[in-house]
Amino acid sequence: MPARSPLTRSLLLAALSLAPAVALGQVNILAVSVSPSPITGSVAATGTVTLEAPAPTGGVVVTLASSDPTVVSVPATITINATLTTGTFSVTTFVVTVTQSVVLTATSANSKTTTLTVNPKPTITTASLPTPRTQGITYPSTTLLATGGTGAYTWALAPGSGLLPTGLGLSSGGEISGIPTAAGTYSFTVRVTDAVGGFGEKAFSVVISPPPSITTASPLPPSTQGVPYSQTLLASGGTGAYTWSATGLPAWLALNPTTGVLANTSPTVAGIHSFTVRVTDSQTAYDEKLLSVTINPPLSINPTPPLPSPWTQGWPYPSTTLTASGGTGAYTWLATGLPSGLTLNPVTGNISGTPLTSVGSPFTITVTVTDAVSATANRVYTVAINPALTITGPASLPAAIVESVYPGATMTATGGTGGHTWSAIGLPPGLGISPSTGAISGTPTTSIGSPFSVTVTVTDSIGATTSQGYSLAVSSPTPTITSLIPSAAVAGGLGFPLTVNGSNFVTGAEIRWNGVALLPTSFSPTQLTAPVPAANIAAAGPAAITVANPGPVVSDPMNLTIIARLTVTTSTLPSGSVGAAYAAPPLQASGGTYPPYTWSLAGVSQICGHNAVSAAGIGV
Repeated sequence: MPARSPLTRSLLLAALSLAPAVALGQVNILAVSVSPSPITGSVAATGTVTLEAPAPTGGVVVTLASSDPTVVSVPATITINATLTTGTFSVTTFVVTVTQSVVLTATSANSKTTTLTVNPKPTITTASLPTPRTQGITYPSTTLLATGGTGAYTWALAPGSGLLPTGLGLSSGGEISGIPTAAGTYSFTVRVTDAVGGFGEKAFSVVISPPPSITTASPLPPSTQGVPYSQTLLASGGTGAYTWSATGLPAWLALNPTTGVLANTSPTVAGIHSFTVRVTDSQTAYDEKLLSVTINPPLSINPTPPLPSPWTQGWPYPSTTLTASGGTGAYTWLATGLPSGLTLNPVTGNISGTPLTSVGSPFTITVTVTDAVSATANRVYTVAINPALTITGPASLPAAIVESVYPGATMTATGGTGGHTWSAIGLPPGLGISPSTGAISGTPTTSIGSPFSVTVTVTDSIGATTSQGYSLAVSSPTPTITSLIPSAAVAGGLGFPLTVNGSNFVTGAEIRWNGVALLPTSFSPTQLTAPVPAANIAAAGPAAITVANPGPVVSDPMNLTIIARLTVTTSTLPSGSVGAAYAAPPLQASGGTYPPYTWSLAGVSQICGHNAVSAAGIGV
């Protein structure tokens, strides 16, 4: 031990002379102390009792007491073993909210006290950390603050805590600094520890945003020259409000630094325009991107194809697809003033339909095309619609006679476009229609098929047509017979050709024998020839011969006589004498046409130098 000064020794002796006598087994306490002191609530401490002299045999029992056991707790007694001058005891402290002073008393032969100051646990007072921050930007150096505790502080992440943002560090002095290198939300707990081991903890959360990035794609949406342009640029990441800037902008375009809106300040100009934009966040982090925008030429409707004009009411209009150039994106078409029956497809620009009226012709049609950015263009067309093509006459067609010149009929029509062209189907053979005049003329050659169903069609210059049906009657003339060759035939003879002479014989005419047709082998308007079979002249009698034209139209009959065969009825002659005149009764015969008969020898001209028979049939 260090040597005491004379003053110290004097004071000690005076105290001993004044102290009462010490009881057996008890020793005066020199001092009582606690370490550490002061201390932080909830931190354990160690108390020490120091005796003035070594403890006697059997040791010394020291009684302990705390003035506030709710703050500091000590054991009721401790025993200091023989020969020892000190003894220790555990000191338990409890959490306090304000600093407390607690008196600890140790009693043996005397009592000694010590005052222990108990401080509240350290409390981190930093409310929050700078957040959000941007990746890659230096984090604001932040020193954490705390109150309470005892002595100097030491800072660290609490055991089991989450991690600080990547790139940041926490010093033992409580400073958080660094450059964050990864975006994310970081939650962690910081512990502050005082000089005696008291500590406090606090949870923090820091958001590290990714660097700002321009998300607007390039190229920007196109537009059309003359149309106001506006496009809001977009970005993600970063921290706080964005500030926008650009280099290389065309003169007509401006960028709002606050809103990021690109808008024209003067009429747009056609072309492809490229420029660089920058977005900067509140912490100076930025991103740049090269953008381009195409401004298309002005929208216009092409002059071709034109709308067909003039046209005819009631006839399908030629499908006509209008076209446009310039502009942006898909076109939308609209038309006003179209004739009733015509429509304009709003998507394809196709005009089609059938005009239903010519009233109001010529029609003034205004076509408007609109592009995807609402640019418009107009073109005015004039379309004339002529009245519908109509056949106006005649109401009916005159009847015709075979082989006679047709009296004629001329078709008429109104309306349509341009000249008229005529055609007809179903006319009788021999008749035709003039394509230019519509006159029906000719000489019908047959009535077979009468009445004829005739369809007359008129066509105008654009191909519009209309038709009208007629019934045309064709009749045959009445034939006349003037002679028959032969006019008679012998019954039982062979068949022969019969020629009928007359007039008004037409194609298809036939010779009729007692009403039964004989098919002609030759024909002319004045003569027919047909074979007569032998069966038709098997018996004598008249045969009624007629000519029938198609229809039929039958002539008056002319008879052909079928004559019985001529037969000699005298079978024997009387005998005569040579040199004597011979006289015999007249020879007899039957048949033939009519008596008298003419007689002659068959095979000889004389008998014995004389005529054998007279012409009258009398023997000579």
